[in-house]
Parts: sequence; C-alpha cells; structure tokens
Amino acid sequence: MNNQMFCDAVVTDDDCLRWYRERKHEAPQVIWTRVVISEPYVLCVAARMGERVIKLLRNQHLPEPLITEVSNQMLGANAMMVELMQQGYRKFMDDLIEPRDELGDEPTDEPEEDSHGQTKPNS
Repeated sequence: MNNQMFCDAVVTDDDCLRWYRERKHEAPQVIWTRVVISEPYVLCVAARMGERVIKLLRNQHLPEPLITEVSNQMLGANAMMVELMQQGYRKFMDDLIEPRDELGDEPTDEPEEDSHGQTKPNS
C-alpha cells in the first residue's frame, strides 16, 4: 500500500515563502487595512477569536504592553494568512484563465495546426 498523500495544491512552498517575504517587514496595521477592505468579516472573526486569548493573558496579570504586542502580532498573522490565501486564489484563477502546459510553456494566441497542417479551432 502506498502511503503517499495526493495533493492538488496550486500554491508551492516557494510561492508562499516569496509572498510572505514581500509582506513580513510591513507593520501589522498596514496588512489589516488591506484585508479589512477586501475581507472585513474574516478579519472581524479573527479579532473576536483573538479577544479570547487577550482575556486569558489579562487573567494571568501580564503587563499591558506585552498583551498589546501579542494582540497586534496575532491579528497581523491572521491578516497575512488571508492575504496569502487571496494570492493563492489569484494564482489559481490565472491558471484557469491562461493554463500552462506540463512543460511550463507560455500560452499563445496563435492557432495550432493538426498533424495534416489544418488549423485547429482555439478551445
């Protein structure tokens, strides 16, 4: 029995790391602003879930500046994940609109010819 998992992911490790590196130096507030414009309800749910963690930290009597930093980092990480998913979705849609072949050749608008030299209709 083969224990290898099947995965049809569109986003590669390299894609994800590249997109993360493009954003990692931005302040969490900058990322929140972009995400709240495109996905306000997703960020609101993430913020509500983060409130539970903040409440636990306050119950442990941790210093308020530390709690604020933890809150900012949590919400920033959640917002970044939303952006990475959006980037992956854009890559997926680009591939549907302009699919690449297995060899990675770029799509072309030129009509193809069949084995008899006849022009095949574009599909």
